[in-house]
Amino acid sequence: MKRSGGLLLALLLCACGGGGNGGGPMLAAVTPPSAPVALTANVGDGAVSLGWAAVADDGGATVDGYDITLTPQPSGVRIEIVGRRALIRGLANGTAYTASVRARNRVGSGPAAQSAALTPRTTDVGQYQALTIAGDTSSSGIFDPSLLRTGANELWMAYSGVDYRRNAQSQLVQDVGISLARSTDNGATFAKVVSVGVPAAATVTDTDPARSTCNAATCIGRWVYETSWLIDDAGDPATSQRYKLFAHKYFLYPPSAEPTRYYLGAIVMWTAADPAGPWSTETPLIGWNLTPPELTARHVVNSLNGDLANCLVVAEGSAVVRGSTIDFVFACPSAGSGGVNPQKIVLLRTTDRLSTLSYVRTVLQASAAAPLGASFYTAPALVANADSAPVLIVTPAVGAGTYAGCVVFPFADEVAGTLHLDGGNPVAIQGLPTRAGRFGGACTWARGAAGLGGVILNEVVAGTPADNTRFNMLRTGTRLDP
Repeated sequence: MKRSGGLLLALLLCACGGGGNGGGPMLAAVTPPSAPVALTANVGDGAVSLGWAAVADDGGATVDGYDITLTPQPSGVRIEIVGRRALIRGLANGTAYTASVRARNRVGSGPAAQSAALTPRTTDVGQYQALTIAGDTSSSGIFDPSLLRTGANELWMAYSGVDYRRNAQSQLVQDVGISLARSTDNGATFAKVVSVGVPAAATVTDTDPARSTCNAATCIGRWVYETSWLIDDAGDPATSQRYKLFAHKYFLYPPSAEPTRYYLGAIVMWTAADPAGPWSTETPLIGWNLTPPELTARHVVNSLNGDLANCLVVAEGSAVVRGSTIDFVFACPSAGSGGVNPQKIVLLRTTDRLSTLSYVRTVLQASAAAPLGASFYTAPALVANADSAPVLIVTPAVGAGTYAGCVVFPFADEVAGTLHLDGGNPVAIQGLPTRAGRFGGACTWARGAAGLGGVILNEVVAGTPADNTRFNMLRTGTRLDP
């Protein structure tokens, strides 16, 4: 029985019948709390992160904290507990550990919740294998997946299909569009179901005061879409809007040596009652100071908080749903020097289904990537924020922005948007390198997807000429599940 607020519950015993010795009220004794529930783990390289939900019974007194023991007990292990999240470091790769988590109140510790076997491991690039999507005919490949679980064995993937081609003027056209694929075998196979964001001809107002795109007030080119993500907003009272698909729509100007004009764009949204569709027309949702009038958006990020004032765009997004709350993470690049526009990772939130949008925190500054020899982090992915052990996966970018694999950070507090820190630096539990000489990163993952083949990493193989460039998704073989 739950003792709310740590108050003692009185049990009134009454004597019935004449001449009985009726006793006065008796107070229930405080007992240790019950075991934590929903214990979840992420396994990394010499490290594990844990999370759990509140106890069902606090024993009649406030839970003061939690204790963790490991079997076997390694020497030199470091355990950091923040609320109901924990980071454990100093573990031996290849050794199976069991974690026991107990809650305690003022009278003692309760029974333990016990984890599955936790075996830390490194990433082996020799295990990387291509992931293909049946029915996809993108001529240059597939890229930028995000995953949503919709059933015990069902996953939906939002992804970019890439088509590099030459137009009649022999200019390289870098078309990118958004499609959805479905797996009914827990990630072992995927089949394309529907295309949603389809590239098309565009006329756009150049909002850059220097008119740097085509030296005119308006330019003719292409609308393209990339970096999509899909969420299940099951609590939306409008059932036709339960599933929400987001992407970065921006202007492509093929005559230019730098044709991708990310700032001439916005984050757009489609909605549907089912991932298979039909999908609504797109709504420009989140823009920035240079978003063109053709994509006037509901929210302008630069006005949300001073920390966002210098964002040239927000891109490479991801989102998760926690009840009526939707959390977004984005890369926010700002103007830099030497060809490098540094990026930071920011957390935004809506609690009213995007009627309003607020800034929560800058989760990672560009400087946080320096210990890895990188310029900044980009391509953030929020994974399973609704469960007990959410993680943030990001890509370190070297130089002006070359993707250099992925890094997995566990959250210390996903509501506040804080990571576990050591000496002020965020602590990662796993790294996924690229294969030699390749541009790769922008990872995603789905918990419990036994057929998926671990974290999915993207890879670009440069071609000569450029229209021979290939975009691939790779199953890394590195699972974060125990």
